[in-house]
Amino acid sequence: MNRAQAIGQINELIFARMEPGEDLLKAIWDISARYEIKAGWIVEGSGMLKNVIFQRFPHNFKTCKIPIDLYNLDGPMLCNISGIIGTMRNSGGDASVLSVPYCKGVIEEEMDLFAMSTSQGFDTPYVHCHFDVSTKDTTVMGHLMPGTIVAEANTPGDPTEFTLVIAKMNSVDFGTAFRPDGFGHFVEQIQTVSETK
Repeated sequence: MNRAQAIGQINELIFARMEPGEDLLKAIWDISARYEIKAGWIVEGSGMLKNVIFQRFPHNFKTCKIPIDLYNLDGPMLCNISGIIGTMRNSGGDASVLSVPYCKGVIEEEMDLFAMSTSQGFDTPYVHCHFDVSTKDTTVMGHLMPGTIVAEANTPGDPTEFTLVIAKMNSVDFGTAFRPDGFGHFVEQIQTVSETK
């Protein structure tokens, strides 16, 4: 079995509390860029959300442009997240020309593949984050997308209860490569730092 494996070390732990109204995925990207995280682990994230936008398998694979569908679930809701942070790289092709169709009532315009991963382009952070949320009616889990908003505190003026812990890693590389086959997709690669030189 050709399993990708590498050994890394935790260099720093970064703690952050979100602001009301923040886009959660964009906030994680901002933290990653500020602290120059090339490879990271979202150890824990928990708190209240106003809504969550996430990927799911489409209801009709025959009519879907790409094999994902987007869905918006309104809150308030309790949320836990985990995931990895890598660096976006190009293995050939022009990702800027590729896009996914808008989802009426969720995302009202086409979204390029960088935006889907909350990346700002090649050689910038890439965030791959999954979640589970519970509303008063249901529990859902999935792949976190832009447009997921942190809720206001229960008491107006108080800070939110949504906190993050992110581990900045060294000695390992999470390179996320774009591959322009079909509609184009990203492939996560795991290597020790010595293998990338």
